[in-house]
Amino acid sequence: MGELAQEPTPEELLARAEWPYGLGPYEALGQRFRILTTDGPLARFLAELFAPMELTDLHRSTEGSGDEPATAVYRLIPPQANQVGVVERDGEILGSSRRRHEILRLLQWGINRQVIERACSARVILHAGAVDFDGKGVVIAGLMEAGKTTLTTGLLERGFRYLTDEAVAVDADLMLEGYAKPLSIDPGSWRVLSHLKPATDEALGGYHDRQWQVAAQHVAPVVPASRLAAIVVTRYVEDVPVDVERVSPSDALATLAHCTFVPEHSVMPVSRVRELADLVAAVPVFRLTSGDLEESCAAVSWVLETAVAGSLATSNRGSAG
Repeated sequence: MGELAQEPTPEELLARAEWPYGLGPYEALGQRFRILTTDGPLARFLAELFAPMELTDLHRSTEGSGDEPATAVYRLIPPQANQVGVVERDGEILGSSRRRHEILRLLQWGINRQVIERACSARVILHAGAVDFDGKGVVIAGLMEAGKTTLTTGLLERGFRYLTDEAVAVDADLMLEGYAKPLSIDPGSWRVLSHLKPATDEALGGYHDRQWQVAAQHVAPVVPASRLAAIVVTRYVEDVPVDVERVSPSDALATLAHCTFVPEHSVMPVSRVRELADLVAAVPVFRLTSGDLEESCAAVSWVLETAVAGSLATSNRGSAG
């Protein structure tokens, strides 16, 4: 009997591959990246997902000036019947798998890590969703599995515009800058957001087996920035009626410290704590507990109205003085 052919290693697959499909460059939170792949249907799918972050012609015209950030390059080989798929970034293999959804997850994880890790060393980056309504921004913060993406998506379907479902930068002037990645919808939200289930043909089967990646621009308009009006710390609790309460600045600071990215293997510097303290002193923070998406969205709308009304009242008192 002949010997079985040895399966090529990820390194061998990458060395042999040709890259006919190039996407980008894209930019998020000041970080740039491109994606190369061997597969046409996958390339078209990824181009749709990452379209909100694609650089404009104006940005492209400045390339080569020496002022633009370095561009990371991701190379992706999808799994085939007789070989694993591979994801690599700038020569570092991020992982391999026979499952398509794992390959997509590795790509998204690598991009998230690159964008956030590099940005959070110099800026306040909150692990949060963020939406905009008429130029006024609401940050949707919370711990893991708190329902941030579900609430963000629900708000988008009710007239808000998209900044992010993962990470948002906040500057000293209370301006938000979004990271307009695809909406990542976990199985726990598939029932309430069933109408957003991606319709994929056989060529893309398997990529959504554990998480739906939904192009945000198909749900609502995407905006790059907004002025922060309020922060909502959300928590999903099944079958619990909606409850909204204003959070004191000290409690808000403690909560947001757990929702703030810091570089890997680092502790939060004192300067970052001070920035967060200034933030919670400047904008109202509310805690939202609910088990119903419709009620949660109505509560966020009320929070925004309350925050704007309070801001106007403060401004009027200042003018009168």
